[in-house]
Amino acid sequence: MKVECMECAWVGEEADALSIPHPWREDQNLQGCPNCREANAFFEWEEPERPPTVTENIEMLAGEIARMAEVIEIVIREVRARSLDKG
Repeated sequence: MKVECMECAWVGEEADALSIPHPWREDQNLQGCPNCREANAFFEWEEPERPPTVTENIEMLAGEIARMAEVIEIVIREVRARSLDKG
């Protein structure tokens, strides 16, 4: 996970931050910025998801078009059936 130092704006992986065991909280660590040495001045952020490739977009759109074609065929059959019932 990416972290950013609120003091100097250093950005890096959480594993790259300085870390030592908390002196009286055994289940926690104190973290420090490797650039400015500020302690516990990080906020975390997720990497944005990779946008789909052109090929992935085309495949997705092809699937949507195929589903739409199925719906259109059903509607056409229903309209024909209704017009035969009336006619």
